[in-house]
Amino acid sequence: MAEVDIGRALSGLGAAFKNEMPAFIQQTRQEDALALQQSEFDRNRLLQDEALAEKRRKTMFQDAAAASSLLDSGDYRGIADLMEDRITILGPTGADTNHSNEKRTLALRASVGDQRAIGELKRLIANEVGIGYSTGILTKPEPSKPISVGAGGALFDPLTGKEIFSNPAIDKTIEKESMPLEEQMYREGIIGQMSRIRSDLDFSESIIGTANEVQMLTQALGKADLNVGERFLADRFGMRGIALAGLGPETEAAQTLINKLAPRMRPKGSGSTSDIEISMYIQSLPAFLQSSEGRQLTNLAFQAAADIEREKISNEEKYTNRDITLNEYLSASRELRSRSIFTDSMKARVNQISAGFFDGVTQARRDVIYTPINTDITLSQ
Repeated sequence: MAEVDIGRALSGLGAAFKNEMPAFIQQTRQEDALALQQSEFDRNRLLQDEALAEKRRKTMFQDAAAASSLLDSGDYRGIADLMEDRITILGPTGADTNHSNEKRTLALRASVGDQRAIGELKRLIANEVGIGYSTGILTKPEPSKPISVGAGGALFDPLTGKEIFSNPAIDKTIEKESMPLEEQMYREGIIGQMSRIRSDLDFSESIIGTANEVQMLTQALGKADLNVGERFLADRFGMRGIALAGLGPETEAAQTLINKLAPRMRPKGSGSTSDIEISMYIQSLPAFLQSSEGRQLTNLAFQAAADIEREKISNEEKYTNRDITLNEYLSASRELRSRSIFTDSMKARVNQISAGFFDGVTQARRDVIYTPINTDITLSQ
C-alpha cells in the first residue's frame, strides 16, 4: 500500500473547498519535479564519492606495488619521495594520508640504516601488496619463462632485430666493481654517528623527567621544615626513614640519593660534555644541597641538561620531517655533544661551594675514550 502524504492531502481538501484546485495541482507538480531533481543530484554525488574512494583505494595499492619494487633494490629514499609526492597531491583534497606519511617516515629512517624501520617498512608494504593481490586490484605478475642461450648463441629483439644478449663461446669472469675504501669508510662513519645519536635519545626522556624531580627536591629542601624534604624523598625515591639533618657526603642519606639518581642519567662514558658534567655533579650533590645557593645551582644544572635533551628530540623530529638536511642534523648533534651545562657565572659559583669540582670534570673527560666526529666529512652532492 502506497504511503499517503497527509499534509498534501489536507492541503488538497482545502484547495477543493476554496475552488483553488488548478493552482494546487500546478504547485504539487512543481514540488514533485524539484524533489526528483534533488534526488538525482544526491544520487550522482554519492556515485562520485564512491568512485573517488575506489580510485584512491586503487592508487594506494598501486603505490604499495611501486614501493615494493623500490624496496627490492634497497632504494629507501625513492620510497620516501614516492610517499611525499602522494601526500602533496592528496593533502589539499582532504584525503587521509596517514598510511603514506607513516611509510615516508619509516623510509627516511631506513635510508640511514635503521634496521627496525627497515623491518617495519617491509611488513607494511608486504601486507598492502598482499591485500591488493587478494582483492584483484593488483594483478600478480606472470612467472617468467627461462630462456636458454647456448654457448656462442645470441638473443635478438624481434622488432628491431638488434642483439640484446649473447653468450660467448669462451666464458668470461666479470669481477664486481668494489666500493672505494674511502667511500666505504665514509658511509660506515655516517651510519655509526646516526646509531650513536639514536642511542643517546633512549635516555632523553629519563633525563628530562629526573631534572623536573630534582627541581621539586630542591624546592622541598628549601622549606623551613626538613620533614617536607624527607616526605618528598619517601614519595619520589622510596627513601623512607632518611634523616636530612646534617646531610653530607659521608651520610647514608647522601649515598642513597646518589644511588637513586645516577641510573636515571646517561653514563658519562657516552662522551658528551653534559653527560660527564651531570654525572660528576651527582657525585657531589650532597655538598650542593646544604645551602640555598647550592640548591639553586643544582636546579639550574639539571634544567640545562634537560634543555640539551629537548633540543636533541627536536632535532630528531626536524630531520625525520625533512626540515633539515643530514649534514645540518649531524652538525647540530656535534654542537650539543660539546655543550656545557654551566655558564661562566655558574662555574664561579660552583667553585665557591666545591673547590676543585671542575678539575675532577676535566680528569673524567680525559678518562673517557671515544672517537670524535670528523668535522671535515661532508656529504657528496
